[in-house]
Amino acid sequence: MNYDEIANNISKDMLAYKTCDESFLELYKICLKKYGNFTSRETNKILTKVIHYITIMGYDIESIKPCSFRYYLN
Repeated sequence: MNYDEIANNISKDMLAYKTCDESFLELYKICLKKYGNFTSRETNKILTKVIHYITIMGYDIESIKPCSFRYYLN
């Protein structure tokens, strides 16, 4: 699985995650663990792509802590 596929899956997991306490990065790390262990450089590359995919899917990061998303496409 390449970084794009992992990032796409993580972004979907993050949007579907029912949370009220975790920050954006805590939620990202929870979802990232599902796909294996990565170096900090790989983690940062994937994070950049995750933010990109969340935006492409029509969501804004409304709040960092606690993490919440807002759908902006109609």
